[in-house]
Amino acid sequence: MAGELNGEKGGPAAGNALSKSVGVVGTRVGRGLGKADGAFFGQKLGRWGCSVISAVVATIFSVVAMISAVVATIFSVVAMISAVVATICSVVAMISVR
Repeated sequence: MAGELNGEKGGPAAGNALSKSVGVVGTRVGRGLGKADGAFFGQKLGRWGCSVISAVVATIFSVVAMISAVVATIFSVVAMISAVVATICSVVAMISVR
């Protein structure tokens, strides 16, 4: 009778200890997997973020290059207009001298 009582007491206690240890191991494994998943997704997001940032920077630089090309074209047009005006002025000066 005493052995049965001890056995009954030992059974649930052993079951509780086993479930606790399994729970602790499961929690540690879950945390480890969570950290691994977090690191994996962090690397993926980091790479994606870097590629997005580099694409944005490249787009900004291409826009700046286009704007500078437009400004250079405007200045060349202004230079051509001023050359035409200078030619007209020199022709007018030559005509007025004669």
